[in-house]
Amino acid sequence: MTTKSLYEAKDLSGGLNVGTRPHLIKENQVQDCQNVDFLPGKVSTCKGYSLFNNRASDRAYTFIKQDGSTQLVEQVGDKLYIDGVEKKSGISGFLSFETFKGLLFCINENHAFIWDGTYEQVWGVEAPTSACTATVSATAGTPAEQRAYYVTFVNNKGQESNSSPISTSVTPASKQVNLTNILTGGTNIVKRKIYAYATLSKGGSSVTDSWYVGEISDNTTTTFTDNISAEVLVVSDVLEIDNDPPGKAKYILQHKNRIFTAVNSMLYFSKLDSPEAFPIDNYILCNDSGDKITGLWLLNDYIVIIKERSVLMLKCDGEPTEWILRTVHNQRGCPYPNTIQLLDDKIVFLGHDDLYVVFPYTEYSTILKEKNIDPIGERVKTLLSVSPGDIPVSADYDGRYWLKIGSYIIIYDYRRDNFTKYVFPNAPKWFHVTPDYKLYFSVDAGTMLYGNSTTFNGQIIQSYCIGRDVDMGRRSQKKKIKRIYTYYKKQAKGDKMYVQFGTDETGYTNPIIIEYTDGYMEWGSGEWGELWGGSDSPGKQSNTLSDQNNYFRIKFGSTTDPFEFYGYGIVYKLKKVR
Repeated sequence: MTTKSLYEAKDLSGGLNVGTRPHLIKENQVQDCQNVDFLPGKVSTCKGYSLFNNRASDRAYTFIKQDGSTQLVEQVGDKLYIDGVEKKSGISGFLSFETFKGLLFCINENHAFIWDGTYEQVWGVEAPTSACTATVSATAGTPAEQRAYYVTFVNNKGQESNSSPISTSVTPASKQVNLTNILTGGTNIVKRKIYAYATLSKGGSSVTDSWYVGEISDNTTTTFTDNISAEVLVVSDVLEIDNDPPGKAKYILQHKNRIFTAVNSMLYFSKLDSPEAFPIDNYILCNDSGDKITGLWLLNDYIVIIKERSVLMLKCDGEPTEWILRTVHNQRGCPYPNTIQLLDDKIVFLGHDDLYVVFPYTEYSTILKEKNIDPIGERVKTLLSVSPGDIPVSADYDGRYWLKIGSYIIIYDYRRDNFTKYVFPNAPKWFHVTPDYKLYFSVDAGTMLYGNSTTFNGQIIQSYCIGRDVDMGRRSQKKKIKRIYTYYKKQAKGDKMYVQFGTDETGYTNPIIIEYTDGYMEWGSGEWGELWGGSDSPGKQSNTLSDQNNYFRIKFGSTTDPFEFYGYGIVYKLKKVR
């Protein structure tokens, strides 16, 4: 993804350094340029991206199978591709994905199905819709008391359905009972179970209940003969079991051996260890006021329920009746579901007017506007305006929050308090980061893979950073950086880097140059002027140095093909060096 040996800062004596001693550049001490990768002890250029496939997909997900292997899942319009092969069509609406128990669960408001790594499967088991027919046989048998029958379906994962309607009652009087017209199930049904509803004598008492009779170990046979005596029948609670398949929903999450789904203001959850069974009473109404859920995320041991105008947290300890739902904030929410990301131990999302961060560190956690945004909030807000019809998307990549808005990307480096505005030739429709840390994104031309090209093909045009103390070495006085404001232009090739300080953003009068050559950052001497790497060498300009206060610039490459990095708002004093 990056070349790790282009620049190496071994000794910065007398040069620009952000530490108190002029030694190695440390990762958390330098202004971060997105197309320059700052590593402990070195600076290296990032690579670009290249075409991965020609499918302009709508979203992607990495499915980790039980054996640890992975499959890249892409939705392209109404089709689902697995590792580039079409596996399903006719999909209406965008799918949400979640991996649980070695299976990929896929859901939206129109579909709910499972991908097992090889085949599509039905998610959940619908109950038989009609009763079987029970008649008394002429053949002698052991059943004696009145019985009525019902049937359930069982799928290939062992999930049993709710029961069918009950048949009419028959009284066999020591005859066998023939069951006919037993329904067969759909895909993945491997057997059917037979139950009888009867009053039997058990332990000297009459017991009216449901009793397990037997099973049909296929999905084709439509008849069954009951010749089971009351003495060997085993009670069953199947009539009381609620094994409904999941309803349609927009969002999905697995937590504590359950599947959670959400739509509008409703949160639904499966039985424990039974992701295909959603009892009718397994739901939570999350403050119904027209405020729709836009995402489900895990943070520590909480389910964070993000809505358009509020945020809630659900603690799922013990039985569902013991769960605790708290409103974290009732005025800040996320109207853009695809902007929600887990960044380190925080959740970041784009709200109505700013970026927000969720910190669940205390029992009564609050959602806070990130304090480090405050000093540059007004400038950032101009970048966060979402045009009608635009769908912002995001990714957590390389410890940074990538946010696409319109035709550009904002990259937020939480650790360095840095924002970068980054322009791609085509604005991505989605991002996806794989477990092996590859970044994919989709544009009109197809799906791109970031970091595998030797050519940098993006353009960074702006960056914002909150500064730290600066030590200019023995030749300067240390002052506090108040704020940095930067512009970026396209990258060029060259083996030298220069830092230029001046007072004017466009004319950069009174500049001073620091040269970064072959791994070193050096002072210029004599007259000060604009210096470049590569073969170009423009004329120098004479300047009288004074206290610099507003501006600096870094350049890579030549005058004809520069990469420029501008800084604004530095407060310091600097002496001319002979």
